[in-house]
Amino acid sequence: MGFSNLFGIFKKNVANAGEAFEDAIINFDPDTASEVDIDKMQHALDELLREVATQDIEYIREQKEADEIVVLYNKRIEAIEHVQTQLDNPEIDEGRKQALESALDKGLCSLEEMEPDVEREKQEAVDAKELLDDLSQQAKDLSILMKDYRKQVTAAKTAVKKNEAEAERSKRQADKAAVASGIKQKTQKFGKAVEAMNKKAEESKVTASAAKMKEKLLKPVETADDAIMKEAMNAVSGKSTGSARDRLSRLKKK
Repeated sequence: MGFSNLFGIFKKNVANAGEAFEDAIINFDPDTASEVDIDKMQHALDELLREVATQDIEYIREQKEADEIVVLYNKRIEAIEHVQTQLDNPEIDEGRKQALESALDKGLCSLEEMEPDVEREKQEAVDAKELLDDLSQQAKDLSILMKDYRKQVTAAKTAVKKNEAEAERSKRQADKAAVASGIKQKTQKFGKAVEAMNKKAEESKVTASAAKMKEKLLKPVETADDAIMKEAMNAVSGKSTGSARDRLSRLKKK
């Protein structure tokens, strides 16, 4: 592979790397990148308008030269035609005739030599006009492109702001929803606590009821024999188990 091919590959890789770097910058900060693009367009438009102004001057000069040489060419034709008219006069003397013929021949030779210059000057004026029109159209197209790009940038910025506002609004709504959800969860926990307390109270009630039932079940039942033994125990202990009168009579004896 020759050096020129290697150098071509190197330039291509460098260009690709430059494009990748530029893309990275655009993705990182598209707002600034768009302003840079507008500045580049403005600079290009300024340069192009200077070219248009320069070419306009060039066209005016070329057109003037073309007009001047055409005017001179036509005057020489008129002069030759005037000489020819004199030669057509049958009364002209021989000496005059020879002088006119010599002048006519020189005039024709001059026109023949001049003809390519006339065509060249006319073509140069046409070319200058075409180049001027082309540059002017490029400037017009670039100005339209720049206006459209500005509109697109403005629309994109508006869309970004709108989307950011919408995202912020959605975030606030999500935050509110999260708060509401948290409160609901806490309220549900409170409900669970009350439910647990009610459940515990019910369990306590059941436990108390069961204990009461157990007490009744385990409490000894007093039989007739038990009653007699209780009365006897009271009698030997000096405790009266009789009526209120008997108890009062016993107390008076003391």
